[in-house]
Amino acid sequence: MHESEVKSRIKNLRLNMIRSGYNGYILPTTDEYLNEFVPAQNKRLEWLSGFTGSNGLLFLINNESIFFTDGRYTSQAKKELGKEIKVLDISITNIFKWIKLNIRNKNFKLLIDGKINSFSFIEKLKKIGKETNNKIFIKTNNFVDKFWLNRPLPKKRSIYFIPNKFSGFSYKSKIRKIKSKVNDFDFLFITSPESIAWLLNIRGRDLDYTPIVFCRLLIDQNSNLRLFIDKDKIPKKEMQVLEKKMHIKVFNEEELENLVKKGIENKVIFLEKNCSYFFYSLLKKEKAKIFFKEDPCQLEKAVKNYSEIKASINCHKEDGLALVKFFYWIDKQNFKKDIFDEIDAVNKLEKIRKQSKSFISPSFPTISAIGKNASIIHYTPTESKKAKFKEGELFLCDSGAQYIFGTTDVTRTILIGNKSKNIKEYKDYYTRVLIGNINLSKLKFPVNTNGAHIDSIARVSLWSRGKDYMHGTGHGVGSFLSVHEGPQSISKSLTNVPLKPGMIVSIEPGYYKENKFGIRLENLALIKNSRLKNFLEFEILTLFPFQRKLIDIDMLNYEQRKWINDYHKKVYEKLSICLDSNTKKWLKKHTISIPF
Repeated sequence: MHESEVKSRIKNLRLNMIRSGYNGYILPTTDEYLNEFVPAQNKRLEWLSGFTGSNGLLFLINNESIFFTDGRYTSQAKKELGKEIKVLDISITNIFKWIKLNIRNKNFKLLIDGKINSFSFIEKLKKIGKETNNKIFIKTNNFVDKFWLNRPLPKKRSIYFIPNKFSGFSYKSKIRKIKSKVNDFDFLFITSPESIAWLLNIRGRDLDYTPIVFCRLLIDQNSNLRLFIDKDKIPKKEMQVLEKKMHIKVFNEEELENLVKKGIENKVIFLEKNCSYFFYSLLKKEKAKIFFKEDPCQLEKAVKNYSEIKASINCHKEDGLALVKFFYWIDKQNFKKDIFDEIDAVNKLEKIRKQSKSFISPSFPTISAIGKNASIIHYTPTESKKAKFKEGELFLCDSGAQYIFGTTDVTRTILIGNKSKNIKEYKDYYTRVLIGNINLSKLKFPVNTNGAHIDSIARVSLWSRGKDYMHGTGHGVGSFLSVHEGPQSISKSLTNVPLKPGMIVSIEPGYYKENKFGIRLENLALIKNSRLKNFLEFEILTLFPFQRKLIDIDMLNYEQRKWINDYHKKVYEKLSICLDSNTKKWLKKHTISIPF
């Protein structure tokens, strides 16, 4: 988007904000469903500001524009937003801290949309408002929408069911399980489409990368289910299954507000903490007795059952084959003659993945970054913003796929060609990142360990050089659901969620030298019980080798060399039997043992 267009839109919105009697307005990247990714018609922040990342918050004030995001997106935001918008890293200064320090005016009136912000966020904002004598105005209608004249129309896409051989459990057994976790209620209100998809074993196409359908679910004490959804997305056959076989009452989503008003007074409602503020205000207005809990589906969803684990192992084999074919193809390119860019790489990788009958979609926008673009942690190329491959530069490819039976996410960084004037520096940092990946991957850790307790293990080699990376080391991954799934994580942020057997997490240390290069090495790992009593360990699911020519072998100790040799042996044994002779030879070359 052109910078002048952004200025014009923000100026127009600010003028209308002031005319309406407000001094400030907050707009996040999220939409009414609070998902990480949002469909085109809900990309309000992108339309207004030009920011294309998945986590950001714009704070418009009378005479200033402040943008808050995390370390993954600070460099990207500075490039995309222009000089007039100040970008702040939330690990240093979040919006609450900024308001405390900068706004202490009892006449300051702050506008916020109740539908696209969570209950917990707005409650904290209200608390800060009291401390600083500011007034918070929460509106039902989104302020931006009336200015977005050419807003895209929603796509009508059909839902479908996941068979039990992939989900592991029927929807009935899942409902029994989550009900056992919340006692003495009249209604359990689930507002997360992702949780509902898992619970009912349904999937949809409302998002490009996460196979969910936008909906809400109300469960009463007798296990009666009311599903609120756009009925046009349910084919006749699937509707019969929902209503006749599963005995679910299906309503259009617009009917939710009116139905909630009927008979909800004095009823005990369990509501997930991270719901839209709108639902809290609606229930409170109708005098319901609201009890907040963590989403009861979240932890159950995060701990994969036997069928989901088996399916994930299979989908990583499918993905490993695609990766081998893709990087083999890159290796065979003549970059002195061929015109080849980052978008070409994205398209080629997706084309190869599509050869699998089980492939559904990418699991997120592919990060295809050559040279200095890789220093932007979540860089995504576009037709108007893409770079050509050059020999001697590093290529970072962070990609993933949704298969009908699982979700993948993998990052590899390779040297294009065989020579580079910066090879010594590249090898040093690549090996340090690899050491971090290996050391965490081979770790055995006690039961009840949180991700924050082990995060530093992936950073120690970089720390010894005074370097670090501005993102977490690992996130949870869904089972044919979100590629970024909670509640588990491996990061500096302390959580109360211990790592458990059955969880799938990423292990992805990195290093980024601004405007020069970026390195990230990521595998997905299954957490499982160790032979050591009351200890856990990782089983690596991703199947693709690390690049030998970027490894400084002298930096690796015996255990690290053994780990990488064992891993490469596993990769070759699992994948080689499915490859043609030339690709098989290439994989053999890239998995040959490192000498001890």
